[in-house]
Amino acid sequence: KIAARWQPLDSLTFRASYGQGFRAPGLDILNQADSFSAEPVQDPASCVFNGLTPECINSDGEQDDVQVDSYFIANPALSSEQSTQYSVGVVYDPVDWLDLSLDYYNIEVEDNITAFSGQDIVDKDLDPAAYGAIPAGLSITRDPVTGRILEIITGYANEGTLETDGVDFRANTDFDFGGAGRLQNRLTVSWVNKYDVTSGAGTTIEEIGRMGYPDLRANLANDWAYGDWNFTW
Repeated sequence: KIAARWQPLDSLTFRASYGQGFRAPGLDILNQADSFSAEPVQDPASCVFNGLTPECINSDGEQDDVQVDSYFIANPALSSEQSTQYSVGVVYDPVDWLDLSLDYYNIEVEDNITAFSGQDIVDKDLDPAAYGAIPAGLSITRDPVTGRILEIITGYANEGTLETDGVDFRANTDFDFGGAGRLQNRLTVSWVNKYDVTSGAGTTIEEIGRMGYPDLRANLANDWAYGDWNFTW
C-alpha cells in the first residue's frame, strides 16, 4: 500500500491511497477431509439412465433429480484472492466541535474463492459457454458408453471477479455543556455506486438493490455523558 496526505490548512486535509492485497483461503478450507455425498443433480444422460426423460421428468410428469456419487474435497489448486484498491478523500474540521470526512473508494477482487455444488459442475460440463469451464482441481467423470455421471469432484475453487465502488461520509460532533454533561454524535453514511460480480463465463450480476446489498446505509450514534452516567442511543 502507498498513501499520501496533504494538509494545506490546519482544518483541511486531503488523502489518497493505492494498494494491492490478497486473502488466502482459510485453514478449514485448505485442510478439510474429503467427504462423500449422493448429490442430487439434473443431467440429461443420467436422468435417461435412471428412467426419466432427458429433461428429468418422471412418470408422474413431475421434475425429479438423480443422485450421483460426489466428493467434496480440499482443492489442491485453490489459491488466494487478489485485490486492487484505491481511494481519495478529504477531512474538514472547521471548529472544535465538528469534523467531517468524505472518501471515495474503488475495489476490484479477482479469483474469488467460491464453493461449487454438484449441479454447478454439471452445468459447467454441459454448457461451458454459458456457465464457464470447470475450475481447476474439480471434475466430472462420465460413463463412456451411456454418458451418465459416475463421479463428481466438488469443493472450493477460484472463479470470477468482484468490482465495487462508492462513497463514505462521516460527521462527528462533540459538545461540552459543562455542568449539563457532554454530548457526542457520530453519523456515518455509505453509498455504494456499484457492486458487480462476474462469473467465469463472463456473466455479470449487479447485486445493488438485492437482498443484503442496499445501495445506502446510515448509522447515527449519540452519547451523553453526565458525571458517572453515560447514555447511548
